[in-house]
Amino acid sequence: MQINRKNIFLLLSLVVSIIIPNLLWDKIYFAPNSNAIENFPVSIYVKNNFNHLNEIFRYCVYIIFPSLTYIFFLIANNQLKIPILPRGNILKTGNKPKDYSNLKLFNLVIFFFLINLFFYKFPLRNLDPFHEGMFLTAGQNYAHYKTFWTNSFITVGGGYEFLIPFLSLKIFDSVSISNTRVITIFLIFFNQLILLYFAYKFSFNQNLPKILKNFLFLTLVISIYYLTNFYHPILIFREIPLVIFLILTWFILNRKYENISLFFIGLLSCLSIVWGLDRGAYLNAVLIFFIFFLLLNQQMKNIFLLFFSIFFGWLIFYYLIGDTEFNSFLSNAASIYGNMDYIYGIIHPTPFYGEIGSSRSGKNLLLIVLTSLLTIKFCLTKNSKLSLENKIFFILLFFLAFVSYKTGLGRSDRGHMRAAMAFYFLDLILILTLQLTFFFNNYFYSLKKINYVNNLLIIFFIGMVSFFLLTKGDILDNNKLNVFKYIELQNNSFLTKDESKKYEALKVEFNKDDCVQNLTAVAAIPFMISKPSCNKFYFPWSMGGKNIQKEYIDLLSTSKSKKILISESDYFSEHKFKNMFPYIFKFLKEEYKLHREIGDYKILIKKH
Repeated sequence: MQINRKNIFLLLSLVVSIIIPNLLWDKIYFAPNSNAIENFPVSIYVKNNFNHLNEIFRYCVYIIFPSLTYIFFLIANNQLKIPILPRGNILKTGNKPKDYSNLKLFNLVIFFFLINLFFYKFPLRNLDPFHEGMFLTAGQNYAHYKTFWTNSFITVGGGYEFLIPFLSLKIFDSVSISNTRVITIFLIFFNQLILLYFAYKFSFNQNLPKILKNFLFLTLVISIYYLTNFYHPILIFREIPLVIFLILTWFILNRKYENISLFFIGLLSCLSIVWGLDRGAYLNAVLIFFIFFLLLNQQMKNIFLLFFSIFFGWLIFYYLIGDTEFNSFLSNAASIYGNMDYIYGIIHPTPFYGEIGSSRSGKNLLLIVLTSLLTIKFCLTKNSKLSLENKIFFILLFFLAFVSYKTGLGRSDRGHMRAAMAFYFLDLILILTLQLTFFFNNYFYSLKKINYVNNLLIIFFIGMVSFFLLTKGDILDNNKLNVFKYIELQNNSFLTKDESKKYEALKVEFNKDDCVQNLTAVAAIPFMISKPSCNKFYFPWSMGGKNIQKEYIDLLSTSKSKKILISESDYFSEHKFKNMFPYIFKFLKEEYKLHREIGDYKILIKKH
């Protein structure tokens, strides 16, 4: 009876601890500082007298409040147990079971993922001149200038803007819309492969009968297929460095390739930021958490190796790209980190309040709270049956998911809020599937019955792949796979007739110019007219603040090109360039005059 009272008290306490942050959500409020008001007067945040830090504080209170409630309950009842490693060897955690791997099952899974890749029907949708233009023009600039950050102001990261066109150039000897889309699909496939590899190692390293390892692996395979499918993925290829980080920490915790794993984790400090500025920030935050964990366990040798590899990674990066590129990279990164919230920011909806997106916001936050509570229950309680390695890994994974949700806080539209949940979904799937496997191991009197379940899972997986192939995939045609036909398509295949006419007219207009000044949201214009950008700000939507506008004006003043392209229509109605860049447009009004109009584009030329 006493236990029931404790459980009822815990349940009521948790309910109250979730209700209170809901009530406090809009009460947590800071006004923007004067610098934000001056530099970003038309941003959504400033228009609503809203400080970008409000999002972070509200989120932390919402998640931490019920989490601390549960932890205090465990402390009060003497049930809390922090997973601290024994002194000495970080991996000295008892005898590990033999790895009864099932390579046949793994190969079968890889085979069907390959089939899914080869018969994927590549989209004939129109060019997205905004998002795809970001890496198409970056590739155009690289091909012309043979530089990276010096001549391209990068918004997302090198793994997006540079890697995609660079691979297209190396593999297909050209950069085209079709080629870059093929590269993107192969990056998604690579992400699938490393996740499958992790699922394989994770499953077959558990202290379980082989039949249950197969069950665990198959369940994770189905989940990975759903999370990373080509058509509407949640865990996208931009997460590759974070997935690699998880694999390496899993190796370290399970006495596999310890030193080399620590070394490569250190290299990821630099590589992840080069790959993606936001993902790099998340990884380095988790890396700091991991270093504190090593410090707590007095693993000084491993800390030294980690710091050495971090320093070594940044040193090699500096040596490879040179002083000028490195300084441009640092300046670019500092600008993005300092300004992006006010440029891109969309206020995170109040959970369950009735405004647009509030339902998804509330569901996301409740799911995050659930993940937090499950992580505490299975990783921080004395009666948990998880191994020490699993506990530490799940804590690291939760922290990674926690910081990664910043993607959904900073730009709280449907797509970003969905993608921000990727690691929470992965965390939930791993914890719940592992617990279900333990349940089967403890309560099934005949584990042979699991064979039937495993066979059903295999049939379900094959059926799911087949369903996508039949409904959305492609089949063999004239002995040529779809990918080979796709890369032969010309860029005009992805344009409307009206778009083709506009680009052709622009191409004729700038034919004698060495480059193009593009002050429109259509980032693809330099690529589509086969001209590099005259300056690094080919994607003006990421320009923010007075200083960058002044830098842009200086570049206009010294540019060899006398023309600049602007647009009457804006890609996003809430971001009008005339309002976003008052200093630039004042300069244009004084120094430029109208030269020609092509559709909704205006070409301005210097007055003298």
